[in-house]
Amino acid sequence: MKKKLLQNCLRVTGGMVLLAVLGVGVLSWMARKYVSKDGLVRMAEGQINSRVHIREAKLSLFRFPARITLTDVALAPRDGEVGKALSEREPMVFEAAPVRVREVRLAVSLGALLQQRVEIKEFVFKEPHLAITLHGEGGNSLDDLLRSPGGMKKRKKTGEGGAAGGGKRSDDHEPLNTESLNIYAHGFLARLKNVRLEEASLDLVVEKTGMVIKVRDFSARLDQIDLDPSAIEKTNTARVRLEARVEIDAVEKDIRYAEIQLSGPAEAKLFDPVSGDLDLDIRGEFKLGEGSYLNARMPVVQKGWEALQKLDTIGIKIGDLPERATFGRSKSVAVHYHEERFTLLNPISLWFKDWEVALLVGTWVQTEKAEHLANVEVIADEKLSTKLRGQVGKGMDYLPSSLRPILVEEVEATWFRDGRLLAEIKTKGELSSPSIDVRNKFPDVKAMVRKAGEKLLKGKAEDFLKGVLGD
Repeated sequence: MKKKLLQNCLRVTGGMVLLAVLGVGVLSWMARKYVSKDGLVRMAEGQINSRVHIREAKLSLFRFPARITLTDVALAPRDGEVGKALSEREPMVFEAAPVRVREVRLAVSLGALLQQRVEIKEFVFKEPHLAITLHGEGGNSLDDLLRSPGGMKKRKKTGEGGAAGGGKRSDDHEPLNTESLNIYAHGFLARLKNVRLEEASLDLVVEKTGMVIKVRDFSARLDQIDLDPSAIEKTNTARVRLEARVEIDAVEKDIRYAEIQLSGPAEAKLFDPVSGDLDLDIRGEFKLGEGSYLNARMPVVQKGWEALQKLDTIGIKIGDLPERATFGRSKSVAVHYHEERFTLLNPISLWFKDWEVALLVGTWVQTEKAEHLANVEVIADEKLSTKLRGQVGKGMDYLPSSLRPILVEEVEATWFRDGRLLAEIKTKGELSSPSIDVRNKFPDVKAMVRKAGEKLLKGKAEDFLKGVLGD
C-alpha cells in the first residue's frame, strides 16, 4: 500500500515537473518570438516614422526578472528598406544615425510582456546619442522620426465625459495629433523603474543661427514612472537627477560662447494630457561646477557693455570686458523648459572681474528661433564704485566749478544705489543682434547744466534776499 502510494506521488510529481517544463518551454518560445530582433524592428517601425536598426537582441529568460539586451539600436529617417526582411536590407551606418544607443538593457516582467503590458524593473541606456536640429519655424527633426508612420490616426471613441488623461474626449471622427510620439495613438501602458542614461551625448543645432549646443558626459536617473493613457494626468510625472557638461559654440566665428557643468534634481512631465503628444515640461534646480563660464564675446554681452561705455561722456570710464565671466554668488540655476523655451526661475549672478551681472527672474531664451528677453542688472563692486563716483564730472572743464556738485548729485541719483554703480538693462530679440534698452537713461548733460544753473541761480537769489531782508 505504501509502495503504491509512493508510486502515485512520484507520478503526480513527475507530471507536475513535465507540465512545468512544457510551460517554461512554451513561455520561452513565445517570449523569444515576441522579443526577436525581427519582431522588435517590425513592431517599432509600425509605431513610428523611422527606419529602425538593432544589431543584436538577447533574452535571458531563466532569471527573475527576465532581461532583454539590445545592442547598436538606431533610428534613421524612414526609407525604402522599411518593410523588407532584415537580411535583405541595405546596411545602416550606425554612427551616422541621428538617434543611436550602444546598448539598451531592460529587466522586465515576462508575464506582463506576454499580455502586451510593459513592467520594467530596470531600463538602462548606455552611450545614447541624439543629433537634433531645431527648425526656425518651430519643431525639431526628432518629431519627424517619432510621429506615426501613417500620418493622422483616428482616436477610438471612449465614452462620455472628459478624455482619457483629463482632456476633452473626441468622437470617432476626430483625428489624433500624431505629429510626434503620442501616448494615445501608440497605446503605451507601462511602469518603469530605475531608468538610467549613462555616458549620453547630444548635438543640438539651431537652424536659424547655426549655433551648436553640445551636451557631453550626460547621466540621468529617474525614479518610477507610470504611463497609462486612461489616467495620464496622474501617471505622467517623474523626478530625475541629472549631471551634464554643456558647451555652446558659434560655428562661423569658431567661438565657444559658454561651458557649463551642472548637476541636480528636476521634475519632468512627458506627455500633453489633452493631445497625448510627447511634450516635455521640465523644471529643475542645478548646481554649477567650478569650471563653468560665459564668454564675454557673446553679441548680447558685447552690445550691452558698449551701451554702458556711453558713460564716458560724464567721466565714468568703465573699461573693457574681461574674456570670461564666472558664476558668482548664485552657484546654481533654476530653470523651466517647455516648447523649446528655457525660462529662468531664480536670479543668477555672473562676475566679469569687478562687475556683477544679475539675470533676473523671467529671463528666457527660445532655442529654435535663437531669440530672448532678459532683464539685467549690472553692478560694480564697492571699491570700483567709489572710484567711479570720483570720476563723475572729470573732463568737463567747460562747466563752472559751482555747477559740478549739482551734476554729480544728478548722476548719483540716477546711476548709484547704496553707494554702488547700478545699470538696469533690458535686452531682447535675436541673440546675434539684440536690442538693448538702458532703463536708467544716460545723463543729458545739457539738461543737467540747465537744471544745475537754475538751482544755482535760485540759491543765489535766496542768499540775496536773506541778506537784504534778514533771516
